[in-house]
Amino acid sequence: MKLKRKLKRIFNVHNIIILFCLILIAGCTYVLFKPEIQQTISKMATGKEKTVKTTSKGEITQKDANKLAVKQFKELGEKTKESELKTMKIQREGEEYYYISSKQNTLEIKIQSGEVTRINSVPVTE
Repeated sequence: MKLKRKLKRIFNVHNIIILFCLILIAGCTYVLFKPEIQQTISKMATGKEKTVKTTSKGEITQKDANKLAVKQFKELGEKTKESELKTMKIQREGEEYYYISSKQNTLEIKIQSGEVTRINSVPVTE
């Protein structure tokens, strides 16, 4: 009888709700404060993967972004040189991107990870 009474005190509704809230708070803090993994692999439109050199902060430089864009444009069938590319730094949804355009194609590369996020085969006019 005493064991049954102790179990009822331990496993009452109030204590179960408090335990659930503590587990929920611990899970949320883990998700918020876990270290972010730096991605240095960008998936190309053809399904191939290539690595991009990043700086110590994990950011890609404009020169490396232009080299990656030339490779992407070559895979799309356009022969361009780095000097022919127009590069702009844009911000969307709190993240910065390099917007690189050539005569026939445009490309967006995320600065933080070096990941190619958008490829357009028709240049966007301003």
